[in-house]
Amino acid sequence: MRRILPLALALCACKARPDAGASAADLFASRCGECHTRAELKDRTASDIRHAIDEIPPMAPLKGTLGDAELAKIEGLLGGKPEARQAEPAYHYQRADMCRPCHQRQVAQWKDSLHAKAHGEAVYDRYFIQASRETKQKIETFCAGCHTPIGVHRGEIPFQTAPKRPGDTTVSEVAAEGVKCDFCHTITGYDQIQNGGYRLTPVRVMRGPLRGASSPFHGTEYLPLFRSAELCGTCHNVSHPGCGIVLESTYTEWKESPYAREGVVCQDCHMTAGLTRRVVRPGRAAHGGPPRRHISDHFFVGPNVLFASNETEEGRELRRRSLELLRRAARLTIETPERSAERLVVPIRVANVGAGHGLPTGVTEIREMWLEVKVTASGKRLLHSGGLDARGDLGPEAIVYRTEVFDAKGKMTTRFWATARKGRDHRVPARGSVVERVEVPLQGVTGPVVVQASLRYRSAAPWGLDEVGARGVVDVPVITMATAQRTM
Repeated sequence: MRRILPLALALCACKARPDAGASAADLFASRCGECHTRAELKDRTASDIRHAIDEIPPMAPLKGTLGDAELAKIEGLLGGKPEARQAEPAYHYQRADMCRPCHQRQVAQWKDSLHAKAHGEAVYDRYFIQASRETKQKIETFCAGCHTPIGVHRGEIPFQTAPKRPGDTTVSEVAAEGVKCDFCHTITGYDQIQNGGYRLTPVRVMRGPLRGASSPFHGTEYLPLFRSAELCGTCHNVSHPGCGIVLESTYTEWKESPYAREGVVCQDCHMTAGLTRRVVRPGRAAHGGPPRRHISDHFFVGPNVLFASNETEEGRELRRRSLELLRRAARLTIETPERSAERLVVPIRVANVGAGHGLPTGVTEIREMWLEVKVTASGKRLLHSGGLDARGDLGPEAIVYRTEVFDAKGKMTTRFWATARKGRDHRVPARGSVVERVEVPLQGVTGPVVVQASLRYRSAAPWGLDEVGARGVVDVPVITMATAQRTM
């Protein structure tokens, strides 16, 4: 509410009722002009204005300050007269709390999302600082264009001095909110579907997927782009700004998948309770708005268990959905083995049954998804692959699903800005599967053999965190996505 109060005071100007002889222009300037232009409110009626005062919380201070006569004057001013048609002024981006009074549910969901934490999250911060130092700040706007786009738009990034430690990347409150409400909703198109190729039109008009929307606080515009994967693809496809090597291909993976051909888009899975399918949720987009057949959730659910808090109902719900999303994404099947006196060959099928892109996706040189396999006979361990050592690291025998990139010295790295060569891309495509053949030496074992397989995931590999001094900065949980067991 601290951010709402100045607006309320500006709206109010309500020491007393306005002079009876005040002109329509004076009334508009004193009661509406702090937040609106005439062009925004063109053709609004006295009834519209009264409804907004009664229903929109930030306008509550105007109650009792405008009578029928004053409303009639303002209505006349807004009724399509030439002087009401003014050019849109430049828009000043707002804190998300400014949106909360009318869009309470959406803002509460967004608060715990990785979109909200896109700039300030601790692991990203360490990578950003290291990248800035090693590239002499050349990479800053490339990263920040998708992680704090308002910071770039306002000229806060690149930083005047290269950041050296946490705290040096501090930006204004509005820029620190990462991928925020009025950033997304002032996008009007794109120039390329990668590397922050969105196009912004920063005026007080919010775009979205709903037809016939109206607001007393800002202009509105229906834009089909908001129901397309291309909106997301502008930041979820990333190529190296120097050598052009593809670093993240989430949009392309979806585009080449069966989901794209069936018309299933990112928003269907990541902005509805269905997670791996679209589930319609009726509701209202804003306080006082009309009933709608479907209102999108704004959790932006992904494999972001690490970032969801337990402090709010929305944070706990995001954590629950994130875990469910991961567990719905994959299926393990232990298929018919080949057994001889000397060895057992176990085919384990890893199927992507719920993700509209590869598993894993995103900056997969940083992610870790792997297969843990345990084989026992009469209680004796015959094989254990994919276990973690005392420091939480994987052994070299583990079957890992990721994209490998190498620096100029030929060393595999998670420092994506140092990429000189791309190596193996071993992942599971959308609605596809891979079969791993695990060989187990039997050495005279004659009884039943038990095979247990688990698919594990964590959002950051510890060895990568070591590269940027981030090991231990946050607790990165290991999530079990799927399990299977077979006795043979």
